[in-house]
Amino acid sequence: MMQHNKCHDTPSIERALFRLAQWYHHTPGKQIGKEECSTLYRMLLACPVQHLLQIGGPQQADLFDTFSDIEHVVYCGPQDSTNFLGPVIQSDPCLLPVKPGSIHMVILWHILELMPEMNDILNEVVQALQPEGYLMILSFNANSLWGLRKRLANRSVLPWCHRFYTISQLKHQLTLHHLNIVKAQTLFFKCPWRLSSRQHVLGRGSIHGLWGLLGGAVCLVLAQKRQPAMIPLRHQQSVESSFLPRHGIEPVTHQGMSH
Repeated sequence: MMQHNKCHDTPSIERALFRLAQWYHHTPGKQIGKEECSTLYRMLLACPVQHLLQIGGPQQADLFDTFSDIEHVVYCGPQDSTNFLGPVIQSDPCLLPVKPGSIHMVILWHILELMPEMNDILNEVVQALQPEGYLMILSFNANSLWGLRKRLANRSVLPWCHRFYTISQLKHQLTLHHLNIVKAQTLFFKCPWRLSSRQHVLGRGSIHGLWGLLGGAVCLVLAQKRQPAMIPLRHQQSVESSFLPRHGIEPVTHQGMSH
């Protein structure tokens, strides 16, 4: 039975999720959110999804209206998600009140950066996914100019106050949780400096050369839950018998203890 782990500091995660949702309404969050959505849409076209659970990210119920195959989109977060017009689950992300194996896709939208321990929420999400269900992660990329900017930035300001991960770190953790990597990429190749300028808030166009090699501001990883392995009955019996002594188990007599 999988152990349920509660997040270490739920109130701070509540505040962080609320601030993140508000951040998407302003620059540069608005520009990043636009590119994240367009990339996510392209990936969804190849994924059969009926029940989608979004944890973190923009609180907009109409994000997935163009996908007729998606029957239910639910937003999950511990805070009061008043800006989300669709169904909302108010819950600790590490204690999802959903039936195991019932979700076709979970989107972790900049939620891993807020968690004290990544495994807590990944354990919960993998349990909620149906076999061959999809997990999509959007996370700020440590191996980028934005990761470099984080080292020099005010750590009390979004997004610099949260953890950044590399694609390699995310892929490694997903593999450990029995997920197959379907797609991994970075996006938003815009300069993070000069954020206070009114005319060139995001710097100059697309980054090239060395900047491009570092990767974009956001990691996007799509993974699929592995089907449980089916062991033939005969093979299963032979495996079990291989752990038993050849001549059976000798009975052991325990002598009573005198008091």
